Amino acid sequence: MVFRNRVSRTSLPRSFKRKLSEGDGEIHIAYVGCITSLLRESHYYLLNIFKKLASQRLHIHIHPTSNLITRSSSAYKELAAKSQFIHYHHHMDRRKLLKQLTLYDYGWAGLNATRNREHLEIALPNKVIEYAASGLPVLAFQHEAIEYFIERNGVGIVGENVGDLARQLGEVDLSEFRWNLEKCRQGVIIEEKIGQLIDFYR
Repeated sequence: MVFRNRVSRTSLPRSFKRKLSEGDGEIHIAYVGCITSLLRESHYYLLNIFKKLASQRLHIHIHPTSNLITRSSSAYKELAAKSQFIHYHHHMDRRKLLKQLTLYDYGWAGLNATRNREHLEIALPNKVIEYAASGLPVLAFQHEAIEYFIERNGVGIVGENVGDLARQLGEVDLSEFRWNLEKCRQGVIIEEKIGQLIDFYR
């Protein structure tokens, strides 16, 4: 039995905020998780990826986790201060964060595969589940486990690189994901699946 890290129903946003894109007509993407500017080979070294997103006129909203890795995030703050498309937000309580995510159009799960490609092939990060739980389609590179989740559930777009994803974003209708996301959202709630784990222990 595989029991993924899921989201509690009590943490789910009970209502969705008005999308930022409804106000400016531009695409807003959320990134939740670790970031580093020190270890260039880390899969959390995302400076160059975020710069490429900004060069495509795609907004990226960075919501960093609070840990030792993310303490090296000053470069991201400096980058955000210079770019109208890169936005750095302070760490938020998880429930508030999931509600905040509903402001955006997509969730970002394209990581730096320079060194840790083998790890990324088998990892399904919490952020992917949290995006789906907040009603966000997921954008990712061709990381096998993430790609499998996205394509199996029909909840996002996978591309070779930022340019490929930007091209696909220009062709897709967000409404295509809504029904799949609602169905997937129910599937990532821990209370819906906890009976399987209880039965396993019994």
